[in-house]
Amino acid sequence: MSSHIDLGYTLLIIGSMDAGVRGIVSSYMEEVTPSSPPMSFLRANQKPVRLADNRILILDIIERPGDIFRECYGDLARTHGILLVYNPTSPVSFQYVVGFHEQLTRSKWRSLPVVLFSNTSAQPRVNSIKETHGRDLANTHSIPFLEASPGHPCPAPFPTLLSLVRQYYETSASKSFGEGVIDFFTVAAARVSHVTRPHFLASPVASKEPVECPPRAKRCNLPASFSAPRPARNFRH
Repeated sequence: MSSHIDLGYTLLIIGSMDAGVRGIVSSYMEEVTPSSPPMSFLRANQKPVRLADNRILILDIIERPGDIFRECYGDLARTHGILLVYNPTSPVSFQYVVGFHEQLTRSKWRSLPVVLFSNTSAQPRVNSIKETHGRDLANTHSIPFLEASPGHPCPAPFPTLLSLVRQYYETSASKSFGEGVIDFFTVAAARVSHVTRPHFLASPVASKEPVECPPRAKRCNLPASFSAPRPARNFRH
């Protein structure tokens, strides 16, 4: 059996401790066949899923307290899409994803595909966060909104996010390299080319078209008598 593994993409799943993130991931992994291969280089919070085309999807689960955006900033450089999960019975859970998304929109990762998912627990409780709150947040930022409840279960949100990710990177490919020149997975790999990758992740395919380097910035010609101010020194009296 070949040991070659094709990494397709990585999804970041973010939610508070009571959002049921791990339950969603476990249910999705049970539905997907065939089984995923063991990969020793993954962290404990990363789960591999083998897709129908034999590509490996990495689900990176983030449910730490505190300033979650700052803590997972390095993970954003390696992800291709984000799933924000909250528990509508918990206002804290909703504010958790709201705060993260606000910081995301002000960062250089603001164009990443995002899906908002309302995940009601199996316990019948009154929702503190109404459906309209989640939909308003999603509509404000033009992102998909999905909802699951004990009486109205919905499929795992990962296929929706994967579809957005594929569409996003195929659009990026057509703009950057032209139609039919490069595929989705090459562009996805190019996005994280500055990150150390496993040896089995194919390198990005370079475009055959010549690339013109931008002109170098002109140096500012300062007078010969100009001298940079020196920092003030602290004198003891």
